[in-house]
Amino acid sequence: MVNIKEMPYSKKYATVLDTVKLVETFVPPFIQQHLGEEAVAELQSIWQEGIKPIPEDASDEERVNYLLSRLKGVPWEKRSACFRCIIAIAMSSEGVEFCSGECRGFITFEPRGKQGFGYDPVFYLPELDKTMAELPLEIKNQVSHRGQAARKAHRLLERLWGNKCVT
Repeated sequence: MVNIKEMPYSKKYATVLDTVKLVETFVPPFIQQHLGEEAVAELQSIWQEGIKPIPEDASDEERVNYLLSRLKGVPWEKRSACFRCIIAIAMSSEGVEFCSGECRGFITFEPRGKQGFGYDPVFYLPELDKTMAELPLEIKNQVSHRGQAARKAHRLLERLWGNKCVT
């Protein structure tokens, strides 16, 4: 896996491009040029309209508190959010394939649950009436953005590698 912080891009571009464009623009050349013939990179983030992300070095608790402070006074119907994950798989002969997943929900008014990490305690899934942090791992993996992207990537790798794909 490639850490997005290790990508050779200018801070100027990072502020102009959204994260999806950043992955599509910079990940493929980087992983093909620097990591050899076959490589995988994954990026996930939370999108909430009008909220700029907190710096990368913040703790999970600081991130959650920052998000909640930015949404103070915002009514429930305007607290929609989306987790997104993109997995880029670079194959020397096949080019680069992108596998994405998306999970839509709402940001709660306060943290709930002890499972998971990051924004899980404040990311509410209305169809399950729980935050990500309240879900058992098996359920979270079924509905999460990472789980969706990982299943797509697994199917792609099975197609490309056949029986050599590790489960």
